[in-house]
Amino acid sequence: MSVHAEKLHDDRVWHVVERFARVSATRGQKLTFFVHPFWSIVAGYDISKRIQRLACLGHEIGQHTHYYDVATARTPGRKAGDLSPENVLRRLEEDHTQLLRSGIRPKGFVSGAWVVPDALHPWLASRGFAYDCTYRTYAMQSRNGPAMPGGTTGPFLLDGGVLELPTTASLRAAAVGLVRARPPVAHIGDLEYELVYLHDDDLVDRRKRAALGAVVIGVRWRRQIVTSGELAERAKLLVNRSAQ
Repeated sequence: MSVHAEKLHDDRVWHVVERFARVSATRGQKLTFFVHPFWSIVAGYDISKRIQRLACLGHEIGQHTHYYDVATARTPGRKAGDLSPENVLRRLEEDHTQLLRSGIRPKGFVSGAWVVPDALHPWLASRGFAYDCTYRTYAMQSRNGPAMPGGTTGPFLLDGGVLELPTTASLRAAAVGLVRARPPVAHIGDLEYELVYLHDDDLVDRRKRAALGAVVIGVRWRRQIVTSGELAERAKLLVNRSAQ
């Protein structure tokens, strides 16, 4: 279960995120929060203590980065992407630096809007990331030109040795999979997994919280809940074994 956390500076969002993280921890459920610090930086809010709170509860903190054009993103109601190598590296470094200042050295990454710029994979390897979750096992419902196409069947190694651990479903798709008794999964060797994602502000919506509760109960019934990082460690062993 992974959360793309983009609005931890928003008190209303943080209230439900912290409660969700706390309840999950008491149940022994480890989650991964892929934190995108950009909007907190724009708002002038230091989210370091909130990031540390999630980590202290036993959850994993990864990095999530969108490649916004700052000139438009700082204007309310407007945001545009800028995939120039200069801006991509600027956004990656700014988010990474914020996490380091929060006492976190992230090992996992997921790219905003599922985009994989040319500079991304070398940067991940150079910064010591262990895995990336930007590839997906499913196609997007709406067209997004720069996004990676879906259809990846399982984990594999990127150039530089970083493991690609494909995301398997949105929260909605995972909930539908419960009803149809066909959960969206990926495979590597004898390992079968679901990597479900949602956004932190989804937790403000009662219906989405209900869907999340159903998915968590369904997942607990069928399999173990671990962090994306723990899953990546298992998957990498199998990838390396299959390559031998």
